[in-house]
Amino acid sequence: MALKLGDLPNELLIKIFHRNRLSNDDMCTVARTCKHFSKVVIPLIYSNVKVKRRANDERTFGLIQSITDNPSRAELILKLSFSWSNNGTTFREDQERIVQFLLRRTTRLQILKLKVITLSQYAMPFPVVSGAFLHVNPMTALRRVEVAYVNITWETLGKFLLLPQMSAVFFTPMDQDPDRIDEHLPQRPADRQSRIEYLAIEGHPKSVQHVHELLRWSDNLRALLFDFGSYTTLNINGPSTLQKFLAPISQTLFFLDLQGCHTDDFHCATVDFSNFPVLKTLGISQSLLFPTFFEQDGEYSVEPYTRNGLYLRLPKKLEDLTVFFDFGSAILDHQYHTIRHNFVNEEYDWIEELAIFKPDFLPNLKRVRFTEHSDANRESHDVMQLRPWSTPKAVKTLFETRDINLKVLIRSYSVLRNGLSDANGAENVVNFSQRRLLELDV
Repeated sequence: MALKLGDLPNELLIKIFHRNRLSNDDMCTVARTCKHFSKVVIPLIYSNVKVKRRANDERTFGLIQSITDNPSRAELILKLSFSWSNNGTTFREDQERIVQFLLRRTTRLQILKLKVITLSQYAMPFPVVSGAFLHVNPMTALRRVEVAYVNITWETLGKFLLLPQMSAVFFTPMDQDPDRIDEHLPQRPADRQSRIEYLAIEGHPKSVQHVHELLRWSDNLRALLFDFGSYTTLNINGPSTLQKFLAPISQTLFFLDLQGCHTDDFHCATVDFSNFPVLKTLGISQSLLFPTFFEQDGEYSVEPYTRNGLYLRLPKKLEDLTVFFDFGSAILDHQYHTIRHNFVNEEYDWIEELAIFKPDFLPNLKRVRFTEHSDANRESHDVMQLRPWSTPKAVKTLFETRDINLKVLIRSYSVLRNGLSDANGAENVVNFSQRRLLELDV
């Protein structure tokens, strides 16, 4: 007798009816075919739920009704995503009720995503999602949270980090109004540490103290991505140096990406990464790495000291190094100033040192990338707006010999020459170093 589809074991039916093969509508159709298929497919349908709000969404209300009629189906949801369009204008009171309804019932939830899409302009205020659901649902299985352009309170964020299975949190807050977002972390029990391994936060000045406290909660943080924003106010209760800010995680961190700038009081340049024993990937803003002072409300940066000796401050196990140079700074000239010193006097000894001293100080170094902000967009590192540096032959040969991939991207500078604007490219404003000129003569 011929084998029927329904005769196959459930393990095979799960693979056949998986959402990678069928659309959600098709899976719902299969579930209505018979009780056997319904038993197989319904857990697949509910395992990954996406609540999208562009207008009135009948599917969302159908989901709410289904869980209301069958409460056990909420326990099937392992991954839950919410998204709101039009800069969050579709997030209204009914949406907060929907979020709370689902999050109070999804006791086996593993991954949670909250985001606002269609960011054509930053319309304030952005949605704030209450953490009230955590008072009802312990969320003991939750291990990953992604929040983008939706605000949650610092108390909620802290509670997320203290969940028993939490390993990754990605948080991009958009609203900096303390009247809408409280500035208090929850009280951490003395016997509880965070198990977080990956933490990414786009911050603002008021968040530095809180993030530092969150770092102290973790005893196994492996990757940190943090944007200081414009750190213009030094909080006396927060860390006074970048070294102290990173100290709680220096022994476990293998990936670090730090962006933003700081005040002269926050001594970023004293940071020494050589005591980070397992750090392999470092991406950092120039103003956080080199001694930098800011003029005219932080628009122009000034580096009073040479960059030589950078290799001494890098971790022994470093494999990848990326440094982003803010608008108003230059890779090839630490004294570059967009007003007073707008020509670039080429200097690259500090770059060359990375290859020269690799055997003794950076034996694992494989990739080095330096890139500037483009003139076209101060907030962007768009490669299309940048040009590769014409690397001197001696430097190129040295890096190739040391098996290091070197990439240096510089902006197409626009300067005034004899009262006229000249934007013909970097070659017109870079004064070659004496070493390069000697190389050219040969």
